[in-house]
Amino acid sequence: MSPFRTYIKTIQTRLLIASLLIIASRASAQNIPALRASIAQAENDSLKAFFLNETGKAYLFKPGELKNDLDSAGYFFDQARILAQRTGHYKQYLTSLFNMTSLWIEMGTPWRAREVVSILSDDQQASVYARLSYHYTFKPGEYAYDLDTALMYGKKAIAISRKTGNIPVLGNTAQTMSTAYIEANQLTNALTMLSDVPAQAHYIIYHRVGYQYLMRRDKSPGDVDSSETHIRNSIRLGIQFNKRDLEHRNYYTLALIEFHRNRHVRAKMFMPHLQGVLKADICMTLARWHFIHTNEPDSARVYAKMAIANWDPERHQQLIKSARNFLSAVDIMEASRRVVVETVPGAQRFRKFIDMGRQYQSGFPAFDVTQLSISVNYIQSAIKIADSLNIDTMRILAWKEMAKTQCLLGDVPEARKYILLALSKYNHPQDTRNRALIWMHFGNIIRRQRPQYCDVAEAYLNASLLFAKAGDMENELNTGMESASFLQEDGRPEEASKLLLGLANKYANTDRAPTYKINRHLALLAQMRGDLGAALRYAMTGLRQAEQQNDKLVTTIMFVRLGEIYRDLVQYENSIDAYRKAVANAHGTGPDYDYYAALALTELLIEHRSAAEALAFVKQVYKDNPPVSYYPERLMEAALAQCYNALGQTGEAEKYYLSSIRNIDHIRVGDKLYTRLQLNVGKFYLGQKNIPSPRSTCAKPSATGQTSPAYPSPTMRITCSSSAIPPWACTARPSINTSSTNTITIRCSTSPKAGRFLNCKSSTKRKRKTSRSCCRNRKSASANRISCCSCGKSSCKNHSLTRPSSNGNKA
Repeated sequence: MSPFRTYIKTIQTRLLIASLLIIASRASAQNIPALRASIAQAENDSLKAFFLNETGKAYLFKPGELKNDLDSAGYFFDQARILAQRTGHYKQYLTSLFNMTSLWIEMGTPWRAREVVSILSDDQQASVYARLSYHYTFKPGEYAYDLDTALMYGKKAIAISRKTGNIPVLGNTAQTMSTAYIEANQLTNALTMLSDVPAQAHYIIYHRVGYQYLMRRDKSPGDVDSSETHIRNSIRLGIQFNKRDLEHRNYYTLALIEFHRNRHVRAKMFMPHLQGVLKADICMTLARWHFIHTNEPDSARVYAKMAIANWDPERHQQLIKSARNFLSAVDIMEASRRVVVETVPGAQRFRKFIDMGRQYQSGFPAFDVTQLSISVNYIQSAIKIADSLNIDTMRILAWKEMAKTQCLLGDVPEARKYILLALSKYNHPQDTRNRALIWMHFGNIIRRQRPQYCDVAEAYLNASLLFAKAGDMENELNTGMESASFLQEDGRPEEASKLLLGLANKYANTDRAPTYKINRHLALLAQMRGDLGAALRYAMTGLRQAEQQNDKLVTTIMFVRLGEIYRDLVQYENSIDAYRKAVANAHGTGPDYDYYAALALTELLIEHRSAAEALAFVKQVYKDNPPVSYYPERLMEAALAQCYNALGQTGEAEKYYLSSIRNIDHIRVGDKLYTRLQLNVGKFYLGQKNIPSPRSTCAKPSATGQTSPAYPSPTMRITCSSSAIPPWACTARPSINTSSTNTITIRCSTSPKAGRFLNCKSSTKRKRKTSRSCCRNRKSASANRISCCSCGKSSCKNHSLTRPSSNGNKA
């Protein structure tokens, strides 16, 4: 993540904090012991409820957000609620509920706040909806449905704020919604919120919209122009309102825009406005540009040294080391290019540069940026030679190698440019197969990481479609299946299934078509959606067909799939047998040995046989098929760690666990492997240090061993329209017979006004016998915990109980 992007995330967190939590800042400034003393010295119940709420707010907004502080806040808020309910102070009661909604949102349980919001006053409702919108906008994960939820609550907050004239909440909510629109890439909608955003905050919105336009995938020249327009608006408004905190970041974005337009010289004009890590980032970009594209090693050295000077020696040691390695690469390249240019002419010189570029592509798995930069430089020199000779075959070869190097660097958009250049040389209908091969090449070279799965799927799909036009059935099927595999990895199983079934139906009656390979993908998709019966049928069919075709590779894959399906079916012996067949398959020797299956078998043997048997199996693997490359080594180290941990040899286990993840954060490994290795290490330390499993910060064990809230939620027996209200608030409250199974429910047709509820109507509703009156120390016959409707306690001799219904509403 770039320094600029990091700052953007920080801005998001700080965006609304001042205005939305203004009450919090006042409360947290109070002295908590003094507030607690004020509770005891309060002259009346109303004042006591006030100090209980203030003390709760002091704990809620106390720095650190410790669980004990949140529990204390919940206790004081609840005591204030109970006191206000008992004494009939409706305003204090609503204040307590309002404060509790802040606590619930802070604790990550926003649905609890949503359940009581309708009883609050209009201004309180607007504030709660605004906080809910803020919570879902900045909730970790950035799921689309979270942004939809944020926008829904934001619209409610804005509607109420406009009706009541609550300008502060209106402006803050508009800022939150603009952020949600930006995160959802709905930039036009984000700009429409400016009319409600305070004028002095417009520069932030323009800044973020402009940056988002520039960061769009497959952006058009119009997007780049829009980015520049909004960034310059941000600069203008920042100067107008004397808001200079984003100024140098705006100029940083303008420099990035000029880089995108390949106008590096113009980007230099923004250098005086930059500072720190942002200036260093621009300097290194200019250094690489002079090094790779202009063949000016002296300029490259100057900018690299300038970058080193702007980095913090303590915080940016790795970046400084990389820049120094870059300076060494410049020296190496300058000497080697001089030798090549002086001694080797023409096509031979082109071949020499290509070979040297490939030599420095061998940074797997660490993908050393310095080596790859040298590779880019050599290949760029080869491209210039191809251009001077005007030979398209040389150009295509050099462009493909450059695309590969850019993919190794993780820059897929830059790699795509060279792929499109190569495709542009195949415009004749007879070149369809060549175009398909280039797309297949692109799919093969993109790094297998989750953010890039969609790019891989797209490349293989394009290749499959072109192979179909060229009449290459086998390659059409293979690339189509690869596309489906990455669609599934990208979280698009419906598209993957549709693609696979289309291929299967197309070649259903073709004897030579290897359609049996499709079954392994269909089995995985069925397993992922929980249809284990269908998954087993697909896997068995694919295994039988692969054995008939004597396809050892697919046979091994199908055994692995069967192992996973049987494991999900809790048929562990069948799973172990399938994994054993996978690792014993004739295909599984040497570099083709399935080490992932070996790790899975090891874990099953530990769980359902014995750790000694598992360790013996792992040692046999090391003897027969010793791992010699990066991924196999890590997988087998993880297998050894699991065995030693199961045997109680924690020292040996820790050694192999740590070895399995060494330097893993600096190596762009696949998600599946990364997750599994890190999970195993985390579980090991969790067990060794006896760290309890994460629980809700509001939960504590009850005397009976069950988990109950640290403080009770308010449960009301009387409802007004669809909102829950306290019993004492209705003027038509009848007596309630707590000894009978009949319960009187009060329903009010209008909203509360000045603490009163009008037009109340009573109705009799028969409840289940499980909702009955309680006495102290009575235990529920049901596993569900029953809470008292008035005081919230699990045992109460004065009030009747209610039980939550199955749909989450109060019965």
